[in-house]
Amino acid sequence: MNWLLAGLTGGRVGVAAALIGLAEQFYGQRIAETALSAPQRYGLRTALVFVALGIVAAFVLSVAATAVTYWDFTVRRDGGLLRLHRGLLDERRDTVPLTRVQSLTIEENVVRRALGLAAVKMVVAGRAGKDEAITDTLLPIARRADAPVLVRDVLGIAALDDVTLQPMPPGARIRRLWRAAAVVVVSTAATLVVLH
Repeated sequence: MNWLLAGLTGGRVGVAAALIGLAEQFYGQRIAETALSAPQRYGLRTALVFVALGIVAAFVLSVAATAVTYWDFTVRRDGGLLRLHRGLLDERRDTVPLTRVQSLTIEENVVRRALGLAAVKMVVAGRAGKDEAITDTLLPIARRADAPVLVRDVLGIAALDDVTLQPMPPGARIRRLWRAAAVVVVSTAATLVVLH
């Protein structure tokens, strides 16, 4: 059931955006014409219902993508190794030596922060690109208060309670916000150009 919570609060809505982009490639002009003429053709209320249904569909796709990705997610410690397993359609198994875990990141977006939830990601030395995506999740979702305890138990780090968590430095936070704003501005501009 955690995959449902992870899907509803995660950032996998991009799956819907990818499908919309694919539909735009094949039916671009028809979609644009239908979207622009919907308020006149069906009425404003019906057009708003279509938009609401689209948002609901994006959340359903997000939950489905998360369920497929993190289905049967397990991580267990086997001596000096972490054994990870996840996936429904694309089952993935990986082994990570504990000595190669370089850092841990507790991730909380706005929704998860409000609900007291978090995910834990790890950086593994010697992994890059495609391999990094396989092993970067240590905990897909849990209560924020439970995340350090679960990580401590899995990694076997007794002194984890003594670690002081550091927030993102202000410069890094500003760069991250600028990058997010740039993505929104570019995608909005591209949409406006396509829709004239």
